[in-house]
Parts: sequence; C-alpha cells; structure tokens
Amino acid sequence: MKTLLVEDNITFGEELTEKLKQRRSFSNLEWCLTESDFVDKFDKIKIDPPSVFVIDVMLQWDVPRREGIRPRPPEARNMYKAGIRCAQRLLDEPKTSGLPIILYTLVDQPDLQSDIERLPPNVRYLQKGSDLEPLMDLMRKVTASAPSDQLHG
Repeated sequence: MKTLLVEDNITFGEELTEKLKQRRSFSNLEWCLTESDFVDKFDKIKIDPPSVFVIDVMLQWDVPRREGIRPRPPEARNMYKAGIRCAQRLLDEPKTSGLPIILYTLVDQPDLQSDIERLPPNVRYLQKGSDLEPLMDLMRKVTASAPSDQLHG
C-alpha cells in the first residue's frame, strides 16, 4: 500500500523508510520533507492518494534550497501546528477526506487536545517514540478498518 510521510526529521524519515521497505504491505512510500513540499504536491496527492498518511505535527515550512526558500504564507507562521494544517487540507478535500491520517509527533497529546477533539475518527494521534512498532501496528489497523473504496495504492 502507498504511504505518504510528511516529516522534516531526515533521520527518522530514513529509518521509517527502511522499516516500511521490509514490510511489503507498506513498501510504496512517498515523503514530503516540509509543509511547503506537501502543499506543492497536494494536486498530485488528490489525483493519486495514498492508503495512509503519517504526518508529524511540528514541521518546518521549507528548507534552504538552491532556488531559495519558498515564501511563507501568513497562516503557516506557526510551525507547531503545521501537521494539523496538512491534515485539515486533506479533510477539506473530498477525495482524501475519509482516508486514514496518523498524527505521529513528539508533541504531547494534552498540548494538542483542542485540535484533536475537532478532528474526525479517521485522524489518529500517536506519540512518537524510538520503537516504530506501535506506528506499524496503527498503520495496519487503520488501513484494515478503512472502507475499501477509500484505499488507494
């Protein structure tokens, strides 16, 4: 199944990529390094959405690139809610609104409680840790329970 990872920690992203390659069911991984990467790819995501999204909550807007840093819109000033904005964009789009989204973050759940309470049941919170097995288990669980017409990849 196809997975989209939105994560600005390269070390974690590489480790997760390696783990997912070992598991044939989630070996098709796309990775957005920043919130602006996610925004730029959103039209492609709508056309060919993954089966599950794994999104960090705290994300940089952009990283230095040869062509320069992308301008930051006013709504993207708060990096501590970038993943919430990405999830909301998915929820606002009919083609992705029902797909499983995992908010996988170091941010403690009580600090996100007001955001989490307003999100639908297809959005799950999971505290980031050194062991990736809880994430793998949740990915299996949410894709197994998602309606088959919602799953892609």
